[in-house]
Order: sequence, then structure tokens, then C-alpha cells
Amino acid sequence: KLGHRAIRGLILRTPRPALPVMAAQQVVKSAMRWRCRLLPMAAVLCAATFVSSGLSLAWQAPPAGSRSELPRYEEEEKGGLFAIFKLPLFVSLWYFFNVQYNIQNKMLLKAFSATWAVSWFQLAAGIPIAAFMWLTGLVRKPKVSKDDLLKLAPVGAAFSAGQVATVASLGAVAVSFTHVVKALEPALNAIASALILGQVFHPMVYASLAPVFLGVALASSSELSFTMFGFLTAMASNFAFVTRNVLATKFGSIGDMGEDKTERKTNQLAVLTFVATAVLFPVALLLP
Repeated sequence: KLGHRAIRGLILRTPRPALPVMAAQQVVKSAMRWRCRLLPMAAVLCAATFVSSGLSLAWQAPPAGSRSELPRYEEEEKGGLFAIFKLPLFVSLWYFFNVQYNIQNKMLLKAFSATWAVSWFQLAAGIPIAAFMWLTGLVRKPKVSKDDLLKLAPVGAAFSAGQVATVASLGAVAVSFTHVVKALEPALNAIASALILGQVFHPMVYASLAPVFLGVALASSSELSFTMFGFLTAMASNFAFVTRNVLATKFGSIGDMGEDKTERKTNQLAVLTFVATAVLFPVALLLP
């Protein structure tokens, strides 16, 4: 809103004969200022969302190879309050950063609509975060070879494609509608896991997904900001991230990602962020 008011004020105050040149120059300067402020913020929030979501998913189960097979509540008692509240804490952080990222991303795309560049910067923001965790010893550095990285290239390509499609959809339609469509991602993931990986869940799990499909259909039919481009890019994001999840599961044993589940999941996400950033870089550099 502030950017729009500034541009409108410049146009109103500019003499008519000089309007085309001066207004264009001032608009570009204003857009550059907003771009410099919003792009780093949106990128960091995107990376923080990835980290918090990865940690919350990793902490849903006790570490692999645990010394005992105690029930969860007994392990939580031994771990203290943090062991009890760590999952709700990281899920809450996941949602908090996700909401902030969506707001900042929408503001950024209004001032700087370069979808490919924005997507690349947001992926690249995860690299210093991963490097910080490795340098400080918060997470043990993974051991991966050049061949391992090449094998993960398809996963990184799916990761980057999902990020680009999400950013494109957020720029085309309302943030709320993008996430209504993206609510189909768990449903598509369950179906793809059954068809490709052979991981078949209880029939009631699949039955519970029917209201999700119905809800997305109803929301799409009555959405005021609906555009076919926004809907298709959100669906493309779903398919890309489902592909990433399936391939990541298939190649989950590549390299030495750590000993326990938390460390393995965190390192896997960090390595995939590196690979996705590298895969997307030449595309973002060539495309407008």
C-alpha cells in the first residue's frame, strides 16, 4: 500500500510535460527500494519455514536406533519438558514462519514480479542457514560424494520446480486460494506413495481424503480471485513436491546423512536445498 501511495503521489505531483520520463524513473527507484527490503526478508522466511517444517517432521518419532523401545510417554518423561513440547513448538514455528513468508512474498511479488529470480533467492537463503548449523556443530556435517549429488539432481529439480510454481501461484491469485489448492498435496502424496513406493495405508485414510478434494472443488468454484494460471501453478506445485517426497524417500539412503532421524532429515533437507539452488540457477539466470 505504501508503495502504491508513493507512486500515485509522484504521478500527481509531476508536471505533465515531464510525466513519462520522470514518473518512470521514480517508479523504478521506488520498486528497487521495496525490492531490496522485501526480497531478503521473504527469502529468509522461506528458509526458516523449510527448517522448522523439517524439524517438526523429524521429531514426530524417537530417534532411530534408540537404546530402548520404551513407549513415547516414558521417553518424554526422561527428556523433560522440552521432549514433551518440542513437536508442538516446531509445528507452531512452522506455521508462524509460513504465514509470515506468505505475507512478505505477496508484498514482494507486487514490487518485483520476477518469479524465477525470487524462487532462486528463497532457495539460496537456506544455504547460509545450513552452513551455520554445520559450522556450529548443531548438526553433524553430512558426507556425500559427487556421485551422490548427481543422483539427487532429479530430487532437486522437483524441489525447485515446486518452489517456482508456488511463487508463481502466490503472485497470480490470493494467498488463501493458493493454500486451499495446496491442501491437496498430502492427498496426492498418499496416492503417489501407494502407486510408486507400494506404501498402502488403511482404507479409512484414503476415505478421509475425499472431503479435501470436495472442499478444494467448492472453494475453487466460488473463489473471486480465481484464475486458471493461479490454479494450475498451485497444482503443479503439488505434483512437484509430491515427486520430491517420493524421490527423496527412494534415494533416502544416499550418502551419510547422520545417525538419528532428526539429523538425517535435517541434513537431507539441507543437501536438497543446495542441489535445488544449483539446478535452478542457470534457469533463473536465463529467463526474465
